[in-house]
Amino acid sequence: MPSTPRYEQARPEDLDAVVGLHLCNLPWTLNSRAGRTQVRGLYESLLADPAASVVVARLDGAIVASAAGTSDYSRTSQRAAQRSRARLLRGVFTTSPFVTVPLMYDAWRTHRLIERIDGPYAFLLTWFTDSAARGQGVGRGVLATLVRQISAPGRPLVVDVSDSAVDGHAAYRALGFVQVARAPRTDILQLDDTSPLTERT
Repeated sequence: MPSTPRYEQARPEDLDAVVGLHLCNLPWTLNSRAGRTQVRGLYESLLADPAASVVVARLDGAIVASAAGTSDYSRTSQRAAQRSRARLLRGVFTTSPFVTVPLMYDAWRTHRLIERIDGPYAFLLTWFTDSAARGQGVGRGVLATLVRQISAPGRPLVVDVSDSAVDGHAAYRALGFVQVARAPRTDILQLDDTSPLTERT
């Protein structure tokens, strides 16, 4: 009989597993010291941020999917920026501008894009599913759990998606996300009110 995934809030002791899942889905971060450091710092900030949420799916005791977001992007992004700045000053990040400058530019670009959205909103920061668990509804389940935690009527969920993430675009649109803003190489998508992810039990 197939196991049933359990969706719950990530705990501090889950940090290594959540970071590992992220790195496996974004190989460039796995091969870069700066990337690995940035990813770990992101989740450390989110786990300590009362406005943020990191949800995991457990299957047979292992974390096979995760989704992270915030109900207050401005506050969360400021906290993450402060942590990243402290790491830079301590010399944790590589000194190569070919790594640090693109990371800083991406964060600035995202912030500028989402400012175009009227009213309060929640923001989806990461969403990953282990390759062996795909096609079983686990990714949808972990994202739906996150939506219930950080989004609400009048506070829609938005996400930024790169043009290069073809599979990501298809997955988001299949779940009811629609484009609300556009910039070179990046779309801002918003979860439509009619999406099954917005259903609350």
